[in-house]
Amino acid sequence: MLSHYEEHDNSSLTNKVPDRTKKPLYSKEVTGRLKLLDEEIENIRSAKFQRGVPSYDIITRLANSLEKAPSFFERAPVEIMSAIFMACLPHWGKHVEYSSKITGPNTMDRAHAPWALPQVCSRWRAIALSLPQLWSRIVIRPDLMRSEMDLKILLLSLEISLFRSASAPLFVWLQASEHYRMMNLYRDPWKEILDALTRHSERWQDAIFSLHPVPIGQLAKIQGRLPKLRRLRLHILRNVNNRVIGRFEAFSQAPSLRQFEIVGSRTTNPDDPFMGLRFHRPRAIPAGAQVQLLHQMPLVTHASFHLEHAFRVHPPPPHCTHEHLRSLSIKHEFLLDNLTLPALKALSLKMSSNLDAVVPFIQRSSCVLISMTLGIWNKEISETDLTAVFEATPELTSLALTDYSHAMTENAISRLVFHPYSTEPCLLPKLRHLEISKFKHADRVIEMIESRWRIRPLFSANRIHSTRLHISTESMHTNLLSNVEHLRKEGLDIHIYQ
Repeated sequence: MLSHYEEHDNSSLTNKVPDRTKKPLYSKEVTGRLKLLDEEIENIRSAKFQRGVPSYDIITRLANSLEKAPSFFERAPVEIMSAIFMACLPHWGKHVEYSSKITGPNTMDRAHAPWALPQVCSRWRAIALSLPQLWSRIVIRPDLMRSEMDLKILLLSLEISLFRSASAPLFVWLQASEHYRMMNLYRDPWKEILDALTRHSERWQDAIFSLHPVPIGQLAKIQGRLPKLRRLRLHILRNVNNRVIGRFEAFSQAPSLRQFEIVGSRTTNPDDPFMGLRFHRPRAIPAGAQVQLLHQMPLVTHASFHLEHAFRVHPPPPHCTHEHLRSLSIKHEFLLDNLTLPALKALSLKMSSNLDAVVPFIQRSSCVLISMTLGIWNKEISETDLTAVFEATPELTSLALTDYSHAMTENAISRLVFHPYSTEPCLLPKLRHLEISKFKHADRVIEMIESRWRIRPLFSANRIHSTRLHISTESMHTNLLSNVEHLRKEGLDIHIYQ
């Protein structure tokens, strides 16, 4: 139950305890208190909850220990106990899986935090009920909805959480499965869950929805009622159609929205019989609709569109100039044809068929890129195309390349080598972080990295700090590994993966 608390340093919490006696704490006293704290944590973690009610024997034993000797939890200030309770909650926004695999926490489970905390003792209950933030993280997974009774319990728990959270900002994460309806349910569970949540949409701060298009369509009712929403992540399961695309306009009037991400699962039926009529391909949104979404969100600073089979439309959509977007992650490069982003700092292309649109986009936007990720699925991208992108991004400090084995020729690698007394400057002189996957000429790449590691402070280029190289087994040999180990011993953060 308190597994997340163990990830924090106990001494940091001890330092926050106010010194009520005005006496200094010596090392033995601190060690003794930490030992007592660890023992209490183990006692609480050993408690087993069945159907939301803790074991009687465990509670009796804990109560007896509290009566025999004052424990840390009995004497600790409310502020320290509140911090410990908050550490019991799942880390928000981490380990999000974009697949049908159901993972992650579930804050509606009454056997875990925050529900289990008030059942330990009256003091814990008083502290837990006085913390609105403790009840403001709402994470729901379908494994709690196996029957009608389970759904009733979940909806009741949701209403209690919304009531106890008072006016605190809400963190909402709904993670459905590939199967839209549970086998034992006769009604749509997500509709009732969304109905309860949308009544409190004014308090949404971060939202992650992994749902099917039908319940996502209910989000239209929250248009104009999202004053605090700052981050939104949509993971759409199954088909995406024109009506679903229109529902995203509900988020265009969120004044605090700064990060918008939309993701689609892998296509299971690429031969869509409705292609060209009313429906687009599964999990696809045309480039024009994506540009329109950006146009409707003028204050967003980070945007991500990861959708299968995004495609061009004719005639092309209107051009969009976005003054505030700093980070853009997309799957296909042709979306750049209709964008001008002067404030852009980070660009990620997951599946580039060519790089023809990248250089004109950078020149048109007059943006200064400092981070770039380039993936590829077309093996015909040439060395000339890749070096042209490098020449257009002289301020780049972070670069990640995936499957550029044909474009990363020996000549292209030599353009990245730093020669201290050469009259021709190297490409990407500000580069500090480099990651390359699936490439040839591993020895030449190591030589290039070594040349940039030897750069001195007064030279015209920056010294590289970290590298991640994914090398094939055929390219591995003793000399290469020894060179890498030598650089690592000198202090370079370099890692080799097969």
